[in-house]
Amino acid sequence: MSVGGSQAHAWIRHRNRALVLNIIRRGVRVSRTDIARDSHLSLPTISQITQALMLEGMIEEIAVGPSRGGRRPVLLAIRPDYGWVVGMKVFAETIDVAVTNYLGELIASREVQTSTNEIQHVVATMAEIVKAFSLSETRFPGNCLGVGVAVPGTVSQSNGLIRNCPLGWREVNFRELLHSALGLPVMVDNDVNILAQGHLLFGHAQGRQNVIVVTLGRGFGLGIIIHGEVYRGTDGAAAEVGHIPWRPTPIRCECGRNDCIENFVTDRAALLHYRELTGVTEPLTIEGLRALCGQGESAAVKVFEAIGAEVAKAIAILVRTFAPEVIILSGEGLGAGPALTETIAQKWRQYCPEESYASVQWILDSWDNFHWARSAVSLVFDELTFPEVFRSLRPGTAHAKEGGIR
Repeated sequence: MSVGGSQAHAWIRHRNRALVLNIIRRGVRVSRTDIARDSHLSLPTISQITQALMLEGMIEEIAVGPSRGGRRPVLLAIRPDYGWVVGMKVFAETIDVAVTNYLGELIASREVQTSTNEIQHVVATMAEIVKAFSLSETRFPGNCLGVGVAVPGTVSQSNGLIRNCPLGWREVNFRELLHSALGLPVMVDNDVNILAQGHLLFGHAQGRQNVIVVTLGRGFGLGIIIHGEVYRGTDGAAAEVGHIPWRPTPIRCECGRNDCIENFVTDRAALLHYRELTGVTEPLTIEGLRALCGQGESAAVKVFEAIGAEVAKAIAILVRTFAPEVIILSGEGLGAGPALTETIAQKWRQYCPEESYASVQWILDSWDNFHWARSAVSLVFDELTFPEVFRSLRPGTAHAKEGGIR
């Protein structure tokens, strides 16, 4: 929607502010000239923005760089002690928690058991976690800047409303509930969107414009980055790739249908397929199955190669649809190892042999139990950098006169 001049100006001003701050974060130590080169903004505009960021305490002048033939440049950096941020990932029986400083460096993490998925219990548990950190952890710099929460399902990130969640939550304003319990800024989003956002700020998508993030594990997830921003669609409903129609199977998906791709590529599908191949009836965990695959057990290897072939087809469809610069493969499912990942990497190109896809970069994400939670802090950083109240004013026809906004 096109907006008036004052609103368009506000959007441009805050968008340029976000651009400058993220260049400083990405570069660790950069000069104003470096920022001008990377942002295409004028030096007077950059000086105005950086002066305001220093007054707010977000950045600082830390050193004088080497001369390039003229005056030695003053270098700028993020102030880690500006504050600390909490990221949380909600699972069926646990909440993973990560705390970072303002630079995004991990300073604490923990896993907390939950006795029920009842919404009030989960909110109360989260509030207790944050309050406990505030009272007991003296090494945290500054004040808590906010809480980012990653949940599976459909989430309207702009207002924190959970539309539909596998944990049984429907039409829940999670952000308002947790904000009321804490009195702190709270941001909520779909977990894979958060993973993509985390890669934009801290990871493999820094400086990239078009990226797809595919996750494997409990579900089959997708995060889409278009023109340097996470694409969420209407009310956060985009990228629900796990439930696209694939082909019929005797297995019923958690959504009730029997033709979802998740019936072929998730942890649940892997366990069912292994039992079909071997006739094994005793309990087997997905971790145990991945370990068997790593040991070269033939049936386990066959299971994950079959999953890899299905995922490769799906990725080929995504590549042909979005033509990304980068594919990031992520999630706890990567623990299956080369039987899965090498199959995907090799086979998707069979479906995209054209030269136009030859430059697509393939990246395997490093993974641990707190990867989701660490990425969730990016929601708070994003809100501090470019608040939703201004982001939502995005002009339909207005354009910046300077290069930072095109």
